[in-house]
Amino acid sequence: MVDISVIIPIHNVANVVIELLNDLRGQTFKNFEVVLIDDKSIDGSFEVVSNWIADENQTNFIVYKNEGNGVSAARNYGLSKATGKYVVFIDSDDQLDEKMLELYLKNIKEHQSDIAIFPFNICRKGIIDESMSYRKYTGLYTSEQISWYLSVGLLPANLFSMIFKRELWLERNVAFDEYLRVQEDYEALVRLLAKHDRLRIVIVNNRLYTYRINETGIIQNLTHNQIYHLEKMVDQLAKKIDEEAGLSISFIQHVHSYKLNLLLSNVKMAIRNKDFELANNYKLEYQKTYLKKGPLLPRQEITRLCYYVWFKLQRKIDYGRQR
Repeated sequence: MVDISVIIPIHNVANVVIELLNDLRGQTFKNFEVVLIDDKSIDGSFEVVSNWIADENQTNFIVYKNEGNGVSAARNYGLSKATGKYVVFIDSDDQLDEKMLELYLKNIKEHQSDIAIFPFNICRKGIIDESMSYRKYTGLYTSEQISWYLSVGLLPANLFSMIFKRELWLERNVAFDEYLRVQEDYEALVRLLAKHDRLRIVIVNNRLYTYRINETGIIQNLTHNQIYHLEKMVDQLAKKIDEEAGLSISFIQHVHSYKLNLLLSNVKMAIRNKDFELANNYKLEYQKTYLKKGPLLPRQEITRLCYYVWFKLQRKIDYGRQR
C-alpha cells in the first residue's frame, strides 16, 4: 500500500497541468500515487496527461475518464480508486513545494492526528501577493473547534491545504455532494467533522502549496444566483448534520455563521471596489439571513455581527454613496 493518494480532478487544463505533474514527480517523498480524473475536458487534457505519464514512465500516476458532473463527482470517483492510507486533494493548476508530501505526512504522523492543516501562498495574475500564516493557531484541535474556526473565517475551507486519513471518508460514507455548485469543499469538510466529532486535528505553520486564485470565484464575485445556492446549501447542510450526525447544536450554529461571514466578506469587497450599491445589496441579503437564522447563532457572534453590519459597514456604504 502507498502512504498517500493524491486526487486531482482535471477539466480543460491542458495548458497548465504539466507544471503540476512535474511538481509531483519532483517530490522528495516517493511512496505516493496520483489519481487524476478527467471531467469531460474538451481541450485534450486527458491526452496531454496520458502522454506525459507514458513519456515519463510514471507508473504511480494514473488518469481516468469520468462521465460525472463536476469536481465533486470527480473527487468521489478518485476516492473510489485511491489505495493510500492518507489522501490529499489538490487543484490541477496550482504549484507545490518539492517537500509538500514529505512534510504533510511527517506532521500528521508525528502528531498522531487524523487531519493536518497547513497555510498556503495565494497567487494572482502570476504573482504571489499573499502568504498565509497560522503561527497563532499552531497546535492540536477538536472537530468542533476547527468547525468554529472555519465558520468565522480564521481558517479557509480549502481541502488542498489538508491531509486526511482516507478512512475518514470511507468509514461513515462521507461523499462530496455532486449537485452542489458553491462551497463544495466547506460542505464536505463540515459534514466530515460532524460525523467524526472526536477527531485529533493539528494545525502546522508550513507553507507548501501555492494556490492560483480564480478572480471570478465566489469570494471575488458572489452573484445573486450564487447567494441563492449558498442559502440552499447552508439549510441542507444544517439538516444533514442534524439528521445524520445527531450532535449538539454547535455544528449547525457554525454553518449559519459561515454564510453570514461569507456575505460580510462580499460587503467589504464591494466597498473596496467602490461599488456601494452592490455592497448595500449584499448587506440586505445579510440582514434577511440574520433575521431568519439569527436565533441559531451564539450570543457573542450575534453581538459582533450586528455591530459590524448595522453600524460600521453601513457608515461606509452611506459615505460612499454621497461622494
